[in-house]
Parts: sequence; structure tokens; C-alpha cells
Amino acid sequence: MIHSRVKRNQGMKKSIFHHQIHFLLPSFILGFMALSFQVLILREFSVQFAGSEITFGIMLGAWLFWTGIGSLSGSLFKFSMTKFSGLYYLVILVFPLCFIGLRMIRFIFKERPGELMGLFPMLISALFISLFMCFPLGVLFVFNTNFLSGKVSKVYLFESIGAASGGIIVYFFLVPHLSNWKAASLIGMVCAAVIYLVFPNKKQALFLPVAVLALAAFWILDLPMQELYWKPFSLAASQDSPYGKLQIVKIQEQITLYNNHSKGYTYPDLSSAEEAVHFAMLQKSGTGNVLLIGGGLSGSLSQLLKYPDTNIDYVELDPEVIRISSRFLPEFENHIRNHPRISVHYEDGRVFISKTKKTYHVIILNLPPPETAQLNRFYTQEFFQIVKKKLHPEGVFSFQVPSAENYISPQLQDFLSFLY
Repeated sequence: MIHSRVKRNQGMKKSIFHHQIHFLLPSFILGFMALSFQVLILREFSVQFAGSEITFGIMLGAWLFWTGIGSLSGSLFKFSMTKFSGLYYLVILVFPLCFIGLRMIRFIFKERPGELMGLFPMLISALFISLFMCFPLGVLFVFNTNFLSGKVSKVYLFESIGAASGGIIVYFFLVPHLSNWKAASLIGMVCAAVIYLVFPNKKQALFLPVAVLALAAFWILDLPMQELYWKPFSLAASQDSPYGKLQIVKIQEQITLYNNHSKGYTYPDLSSAEEAVHFAMLQKSGTGNVLLIGGGLSGSLSQLLKYPDTNIDYVELDPEVIRISSRFLPEFENHIRNHPRISVHYEDGRVFISKTKKTYHVIILNLPPPETAQLNRFYTQEFFQIVKKKLHPEGVFSFQVPSAENYISPQLQDFLSFLY
């Protein structure tokens, strides 16, 4: 008798636990969806605007604005379980449409592929894209409060736990292995399945297969949509990395690597490779250590090896740059990186030069122009002071910025005036 009473108590506790989980899971899923969707949309949004960090501030501002409007408007909608579960499915289906909208930005504003878009398209795109995602997310917060009989603290708590879980899963498990689109598809499918289990509504039984099919189609459309963006050019390869979206665009026998739609290097481009290397190297006679920061795959390493008895440290931030490029570079260029006089370091250039114990006779900064905060760090007084400490007393430091053969436009003049 005592034994049966203990079993009954255990069964009641288990039932209560499952009941609580059922009621708290929607708040968890809300946080999980909101943050994982936010991270992936921010990454894709920055791609469309050359990786400019200002995109994060603008999109986050628009995200908070529309979420707040949605929360304020939530009380205007009459709560029902059908609306509650349906709104989750709506967010899951709208999510991939936001990605498609982002890929269409250049067509809407009639920009050329790879061309840097300005602040106005950035603002309009952020406000428009975030509206369709964030307004229903704001309403869902109010609906979750109604679902838990006004227990706002529990909604906040489990939404925060879900958000932390979403951030960890996306950052550590999805971003290193999948493109933004494919990660979005996978997250959407998982969320749709969980919502179906939490709200097994016969009226909405079709929502799950529709959502899964739509997200599967979205997964397949990733590469075709990228190819559409680069028309009339040919997209040869694409790879997402933790640092951005890498794309190889091919024109006849020439390839160009773009990082977040910003040009990284072109190969073959003999004149650019020679200018990047020989202007600096010819000013320093004799042997010594050479540091090359970025741009080694453009042919610069080949040019540096023409100087005998030089030891070269080549620093590249993203290992994926070398992996994706090696598929299209000639065999001798790929073998150059294994040359005994070349050491390849996968590290941030500024971090590497700060901690290295070496002194260099020549330091070549072969990076794109300072168009983002990430690149701006290499064109500051502080960085030049670090370089000076690592240079031989008669060493040479070389970098390049855009210029003009005869006339510098007012825009270029303003740009160059900001460089130290």
C-alpha cells in the first residue's frame, strides 16, 4: 500500500513536471527563434553591405523598434490557442522570405553586383525586412504572457534561456559548418517540429509539412539566388565562414575573390602583385625577414620568392580564403605556400604583429581599402606605431589605398584625408 502510494506520488510529480514544461516551452522557443533568427539575419544583412559594421547597429535598432511596436500592439489582438500557434508558424515561414528580400536589395535599388551601397538603402532595407519578422515576435511575447496567466517574469526567464541556447547553437555548431541560408532552414524546421508537438492542433496539421517543404526549398535555393545576384558574371564557388561570405567570381580565365561582396583579390593580376611587392622590396637591399599581411594568393608570394634568402611570414585571417581559392589557383601557386622560406599563419594581422618577437626588414600590408571597422584598424596611428616597433631601423612599411592618375574627386579626397 505504501509502495503504491509512493509510485502514485512519483507519477503525479512527473505529470506536474511535464505540464510545466508544456506551458514554459513556448517562451523558450520564442527566445530561441528570436536570437537565432537575429544572428543569421544580421550576418546576411552585413553581406549585402560589404560587411560594414554599421549594419549591425541599424538592423538592431530596427529590430528593437518593430519588436516594441509588436509588444504594444499585442493587447489589441484577442488571444486564442489557434492564433498563438499560428503566429509561430507565420514567423517560421516569414523568416526565409526575409533572406530572399535581402538578396533582392541590389535589384530594388538598381545597383551593380559587388558595388558598395549607401546609407539610404541600408536604412530602408533594415526597416522593411525587420518589420515582417519583429512585429509578430513582439505580439508573441504578449501572447506568451497571456498563455502563462500574466506571469511576465517566467516569460522573461525562459525566453532568455531559449535565446542563450539559440545563440550557442548557431555560433558554435551551425555557423562554422553551414551557410546562413542552410542554417536558417535547419533552425526553422526544428522550431516548426517543436511547435507542432507543443500545439497538436488538427486544424493546423498541414502547417508542419508546408513549413518543412518551404524550408527545404529555401535550402536548395541558396546557390541559385547567389548566382542570380552576380549576373551577368559567373559565380564559380561560394563558402560561408565565421568571418563572412566568400565567393569566387570567374570571368574567362580570371578569378576574383569577394568577401561579403567586397573585392579581396584578383588572379591573375600580375601588375597589382608586382606593385604590391616590388615597390617595397626594391627599397631594401640584402636579405631579411618579410611580413605579408593578406593578399598572398594574388601572386604576391610568387613575387616575394624572387628575392633570395628572404624569410616570409604570410598572415591570413580566414583559413577558408585559402581553401576556397586553392580550387581555382594553378598548381604552382598552391605549392608555393609549402615553400621552406614561407610560413603561413592563420591569425588576425594586428594580433600577430603585436605579439611576434621578430623584427622585419619589410612589412607589406596587402589588404583591401579601409571600408569597414575591421579593416580600419590597419590604417590608424596606433597600428603604425606597432609596425614601427617591429621594423628594422632601416626597414620599409608598405600599404596601398585607392588613388587616381590625374584628378582626385572630392569623395576620394575626403576618404584619403581620414587615413593617418
